[in-house]
Formats: sequence, C-alpha cells, structure tokens
Amino acid sequence: MVEVGCSNQPAPTSRPAAESDSPARPTRLGFSWRVLLALGTSLGFTYHLQFQSPFIIGYDGYFHAKYALLLRTLGLMREFKWAAHSLWADQFADKEFLYHVYLIPFTWFDDLATGIKLASVLMAALVLTSFYAILLLNRFRYPWLWYGLLLASGWFFLYRLNAARPHVVAIALLLWTVHLVINQRHRALAVVVFVYSLSYTGFVLPLIVAVIVSVHLFLIAREVDWKTPLVVLGASLAGMLVNPFFPNNLRMFFVQNLYVPWMSLQTNVDLAMAGEFEPLDTRFLLMVHLAVVLPYAGAAYLALVRPVELDRKTTSLFVVSCSLVGLTFMIRRFIEYSVPITLLFLAAFYTCQLKGFSLRGALARGGRTRLLAAAAAAFVVVLTAGLFVRSYVDALPHFRVPESILKDSALYLLEHTDDDELVFTCDWDDTPALFFYNHRNRYPVFMDPNFMYVWDPAHWEEWYGTAHGDFGGRTYNLLAERYEYGVCTWDFEHLKWIVENDPRMEVVFDSGGSWVFRIDRDNPEISIDEFLRLTDDPFAADGPD
Repeated sequence: MVEVGCSNQPAPTSRPAAESDSPARPTRLGFSWRVLLALGTSLGFTYHLQFQSPFIIGYDGYFHAKYALLLRTLGLMREFKWAAHSLWADQFADKEFLYHVYLIPFTWFDDLATGIKLASVLMAALVLTSFYAILLLNRFRYPWLWYGLLLASGWFFLYRLNAARPHVVAIALLLWTVHLVINQRHRALAVVVFVYSLSYTGFVLPLIVAVIVSVHLFLIAREVDWKTPLVVLGASLAGMLVNPFFPNNLRMFFVQNLYVPWMSLQTNVDLAMAGEFEPLDTRFLLMVHLAVVLPYAGAAYLALVRPVELDRKTTSLFVVSCSLVGLTFMIRRFIEYSVPITLLFLAAFYTCQLKGFSLRGALARGGRTRLLAAAAAAFVVVLTAGLFVRSYVDALPHFRVPESILKDSALYLLEHTDDDELVFTCDWDDTPALFFYNHRNRYPVFMDPNFMYVWDPAHWEEWYGTAHGDFGGRTYNLLAERYEYGVCTWDFEHLKWIVENDPRMEVVFDSGGSWVFRIDRDNPEISIDEFLRLTDDPFAADGPD
C-alpha cells in the first residue's frame, strides 16, 4: 500500500523492525505512562521556578487571585464597584470566567498568594504536558527532544508561561485547537473552542487558525473545508451566548480584541499600555529564543538542499506558525503561542526529513556511519542541554520577585479610610496589588487603561495628566472634586513634588516604594505666589514623567 504523508509510520524496509526508531502508534498504556512522566517532569520544573519567591509574579495575578476569592464569596457580579471610573463600574463582564472558576479551589488556602502560585504551577504544567501529548498523538519523532527544547525556549517564554494569568489557559487550549484543526476532529474541536471562549477573552484566535488552515488547504489541494471554520465559529458564538455575563461580554470582547490592538498599533494617543503590547525587538527574539531559532534555521537549510514531500499537517503547521510569528513581531505577547506552535511545526518537518532513518540502525552498523550518527546525536543532546541551562539561568532572576511595593500603602489606606472610599491611583497597573491587599476601597481603573478611555476619553486625559503632574497648581482642584486620598509608586516624582509643595495636600505615608497622600478638602485657599510656584515647578522643563 502506498503511504500518504510523512507523519505516519514509514513503509517497511529490508532492515529488521528492531532497527527502526520511527514512531509507532502508541498503546493506551504506553501513551498514558509517557504523558504522566511528562506531567511529573513539568510539575517539578514549574514548581521550582514558581517558588523561587513566595510572592505573586507580575501585576495581574494579584487581581485574579482576589477576584476568584470574591467570586467564591459574593457570587457573580454584573457591576464591579472597585473600578469606579471605567466600563467595569456598571457594564462589568468577567472576560475569563472559567479561568476564575478554576482558581476558586486555590482560594481556600490561608495564604492566597500560595494558592494562586500553585494554580499557576498546575496550569503551566498542563501546557507543557499538552505539548508533549500532541507530539505523541501525531507520531512526531523524538518527542522528548522537542519537549526539552520547549523547556529551553528562553526566559521570556518561561516567564509568560508561569504567570498567574488566563492566557496560560489559552496556550493549552490553542495547542489542542491546532491539533484538532489539522486532524479535522470536529466534535472535540467544538468542545475545546467552547471552553476557550468562556476562559479567555482572545478566543478569536482559534477562528483565525481554522481560516488560515482552510485557505491553505484550498491553495495547495483545491480542497474546500468550510466545516472546520464553521465549527469554530459556532462554538465561539455558543460560548459567548451562554456566558453568564451576556450581553456585557460582547462589549468587553470588542474592547479587548479590536480596540486594544488598534490603540496599541495605530493611534497617536499614548495610553501607557503594558509593554506586552509593544513590538518585539528582533535581536531579543533571535538571541533569547535560540532553542526555536536554531532548529528553524536548520529546517530552512534542509528545505533548500534536501527537499522532501511534506504532508498536510506539516504545511498547515507552517502557515499557522508563520502567522503567529508575524503577530509576535507586532505585539510581543504572542510569543507564548508562537513558540510551542513553531516547535510543533519543526517536529513535523524533521519527522518528514528523517523518514526512513533509524538512529539505532545507524549506530548498529559500525564504522563511519556509527561515528557520524553518535556525533550528531551527542551534538543535539549537548546543544539542547546547553540551551536549557542558559534559559534556566536567565529565567531565575525574573522569578525571584519581592513583595509588592504597594502592600504597606494598601494597608495604611485600609486603616485610615472609610468603606468604599474612592482612592486616586497614579497608574492602572498599581490597582491589582492595592485590590489584593485592600478591597475595602474603590479605585479609578483596573487592568487596562482602555477601559477608562472607552468609558470617557476626557476623564482619562485628566486622570493621566494629574498623575504625571501636568496641571501644576490646578492639581488640588482636580483631585478634591472626587478624592481625599491618593496612592502612587516612587517613580511619580512630579506629582509628589506638587503634593509636598501645595499646603492643601500632604504625604501622610511613604514606604520608599510607594507613598500615600491626603487632600485637605476643608482648606481650598492658596496664595497666588504658592499657586505660581506650583505652576513653575522644576519638572516643567522636562515635561511629564
């Protein structure tokens, strides 16, 4: 029988079967123990990284931990009073509903930070194990090598993988989406995409993958596959409709998937969004992710000097990989998707390139063949180990995070403010930690400045300008309209200078990393000289911080 494709077991040769190391279809028992071994390895590795520090990594994890706790204790919330000056205030929708449901069991820990870190360990391990399982299911050769290269894929990928954020769920679900799309497993695909749409706001990505693969198949084989994109679209819409926050989730979907990318790429308005929305530096991409770049360069060379027929899985993975890499160059946060998908493509490509080759057979032949095979195998193992050590060493400092510099200020506010009092914040990414330590107060905006900008662009401009000291002597009047207290981190020196030199305001707490100030609403008077002094402050020549 003529073989179709190159991901299947190679056709029989005159060599004994024992010499072949081509991937055979795994038995259930064989598949299970190998996946369990990968899961154990992944759990140990991610636990080791995650608990380099007892504190939560990054900013967003503080919000997700506390929100999951409130979801358990208060139930569904269609209004989010803690984000008083944003869409969330009265049009709230939990964009990552199932992710927060997943976190709920971990909120029973006495130390909420420990719980969220354990949840992150498990989720990151599931991503790594899913990658390995997909290698096995598609019978790609040398799955442990590709698994090792994924672990060696650079500190930035490892950091993103271990963050206490819902995009980690999306990585696992996208891996399974890609696997099911290239294998046209529509029923399972519908289930995965349905869960995806309830777990992460960026669930448009599976539809993009399905459309790209369908267009690719039409171009290379004139095969019209309308069913796969339709299944993905239907499952996504079903997830949106059954979402308990419908129809508010539609507005959130628009803001997160259309408005935010547009604002990060096209607009001249600087919303000071997270660095993850910035383009990825080419040198950084190449040098940090050598575990992907080097085998990719080898694949490009082999494709030129030793072209082989590639099956549809391989070419489909190639176009998906290229699309994600292109997105990564524009918005760096796509690195967490492009790395594992590109490694899946490379595993498929080298499976095709090595079709009929047996390492065990080459080592058994003796002579020059054995020497070359042994040298090549040793080189690959040593190179992979070296890349892993490099990635691991580079990653460690990023996991040894200190306690949030906002903790002491949050606790001060907890003690000195009233319930539901609105507190001014200088930066949108300070709010998750404040919320984590003190959810008795309310704050202007959470998680993304776009939620305030869409709510009221003029208000955002006033808030941003105030935080950066743009208004000089007018700062007091703008703050006194809504606030009695405010909190900022150490780097907002411009506003701090204004507070310290305006007799109507004072810094009441300063931990070094963050500081709290109070606005005296009962003392609105100020002399003209003092007002002019604030207007002519020493920061004015350099502009806003």
